[in-house]
Amino acid sequence: MTSLWMTSVVEEVLLILLCYVSFTFSVTTELKYRHPSSPPHMTQALGNNKYPELNSRLFQGDIFVPPIDEGRNAIRQDTYLWPNGIVPYTFDSSYTQEEATRVESAMRRIESKTCVHFVPYNGQQRDYIKINKEPGKGCFAMIGYRRNYQGPHPVNYQSPACLEYRGTVEHELLHVLGLLHEQARPDRDNHVDILWNNIDQAYWSDFNKASPYEVTTFNIPYNHKSVMHYPRFAFSKNGQDTIVHKTKPKMELGQRNGATNGDLEKIRRMYRCNKVTNKNGDDLDSFNEIDLDDDRSGE
Repeated sequence: MTSLWMTSVVEEVLLILLCYVSFTFSVTTELKYRHPSSPPHMTQALGNNKYPELNSRLFQGDIFVPPIDEGRNAIRQDTYLWPNGIVPYTFDSSYTQEEATRVESAMRRIESKTCVHFVPYNGQQRDYIKINKEPGKGCFAMIGYRRNYQGPHPVNYQSPACLEYRGTVEHELLHVLGLLHEQARPDRDNHVDILWNNIDQAYWSDFNKASPYEVTTFNIPYNHKSVMHYPRFAFSKNGQDTIVHKTKPKMELGQRNGATNGDLEKIRRMYRCNKVTNKNGDDLDSFNEIDLDDDRSGE
């Protein structure tokens, strides 16, 4: 009997160790680049000058994944929201004034249409984002607020590629606030088709859709022109389309003009901006009257 009990204990210990090793490997892998190298035939197909974030080789292209995984459209848990909608930020010392102005201009536009605030880091805030421009690492950000993350939340805008379009800058800032990619919504198959044969198998997981139990769309209609949407050619292995409109396959998807009404409405609902006045003194209740089913580019 004792021998059987000891065998059982040893098996349990081995199982725990195996789980620990598996978890550690998973975390270490996620913190590294998701796709450390790309086949030669894909280097031009992953992204182009308008979508440099597709070349960052992270999860879904530009998402830095910390040890704790997250949902895939707009995160549900309030713990991922920046406290009081305030995001302290600082720039790496390598930023020029012109480069910093481009990022801050995008911040001001988001602030003008929501109740969130980006404020300069004063050295006292516990959590903040650090905006880097490391060469060769593309554009990326971490999703939402992570209280237990050690160190500043990383954001990267490789210069000049990631700073050329306002939409690219806003795209990463919306990741910071908690948005993920539009085409990962649970209902995406009602609106777009994924052309798997045109996607290198190494990138198939980047086209996974989320479970409705993991994320929320805040009842916002699917937006093919969201600044958070992949373009038609994303991660193509042969230059052909990889994701197309369900009934209009030639329609361009995504854009880099800026966040759409639907993108910004997600932030307003996520941060409960109703009955709140933003920095410009606007009553944000009025924003709920906009047409969210417009599929138009940012204005």
